[in-house]
Amino acid sequence: MFLTVTYPEIQDLIKQKSQKNIRLSAIDSRTVSVSTDIVLPMVGAKEIKVQLILNEINNDYALLSYSNGLGVDFIITAFLKYIETQTDISYFQSLPNNRIKIQLLQIPKLKEILDKIVIQGLSFTSDSAVLKFWKK
Repeated sequence: MFLTVTYPEIQDLIKQKSQKNIRLSAIDSRTVSVSTDIVLPMVGAKEIKVQLILNEINNDYALLSYSNGLGVDFIITAFLKYIETQTDISYFQSLPNNRIKIQLLQIPKLKEILDKIVIQGLSFTSDSAVLKFWKK
């Protein structure tokens, strides 16, 4: 089975949950570009963009890597360290070599879904993310 979710739908969901405008676009079937605008003192608005590469996904976790220059890498690393040390969010894990491991089963709402399906893969098309799965 396949579940297709368009990038505008994902962007709207992110905006509802975080009040952040995030833009998504596919680079290839395993890579998505994520961008947002931030306001920097004395610089003004600046677009920050990062490429997220899906290295592996299964019902337990998603393994991502990211790249887009030292400045962006530093921001992501600092953000992940903050999440790990200052919040009760325990499902993000920062790994060496610009990698992120997301423990999918530790996300309560996602766990309910993962108890009913088996993930076979996730890919990106020009207009959507496509989850391939089968029902348990």
